[in-house]
Amino acid sequence: MKYMVNLRLPVKLYASASIILGLVVVMAGSSWSAFREIDQAFLSVRSAVEISTLAQTAQVQMAGAGYGNLGVSRVQTPEDLTRYETASITMRDASAKTLSKALSSATDTQDHALLQTMQDKVKGYDRISGDGLSLRRDYMNKLKDLYAIAPKLGAAVDRALD
Repeated sequence: MKYMVNLRLPVKLYASASIILGLVVVMAGSSWSAFREIDQAFLSVRSAVEISTLAQTAQVQMAGAGYGNLGVSRVQTPEDLTRYETASITMRDASAKTLSKALSSATDTQDHALLQTMQDKVKGYDRISGDGLSLRRDYMNKLKDLYAIAPKLGAAVDRALD
């Protein structure tokens, strides 16, 4: 450091200021690259969270459709059947749309395969639910016909016994 002794004060100040500015530039550059890495990490995390949230939403919607179908299995009037049928169909459609949105967001092949499997199961459940709804409607119609025929059958049996 003997060479610094012979330098004038302004040169020493400029040199130290240059060193400090150089260190600030190095710190800014390293911080910038660290922020870019953090941004990339958050992008992948955000995508995973979005897909997970959509999948969970679809599951909740399918649970709602299941509850609607449980109501369908117990109804006794056509109005109640229509109400539960509408609720079930609405929830199943919402679940299918949510899964489609999740599939379009998925970039990972495993996520895509899992979501595709979920969507196939929702479609299968939709088909089974539709069959169940038509069976319940047919049952209610046959039951109504039976109630209409029962008094006539009773009267015919009474007449035959007399």
